[in-house]
Amino acid sequence: MPSIITKILWWIFVILLFIGALFTADTVIDKIKANEQAIQEMRQSLESHNQRLNQLEQPELVEK
Repeated sequence: MPSIITKILWWIFVILLFIGALFTADTVIDKIKANEQAIQEMRQSLESHNQRLNQLEQPELVEK
């Protein structure tokens, strides 16, 4: 039968593993949020460029 020390070390290992998993998940979530924000900024930039290109293709819409 495993000794008390072995059981304690096992539970410490399990707890540390769980804490590591939480930190990893938090980091992944932060990176996903940063990527979503970057994608939104790129989308806005592309929409702006697209509007400008549409104006250039139709000279009557170009502001003077």
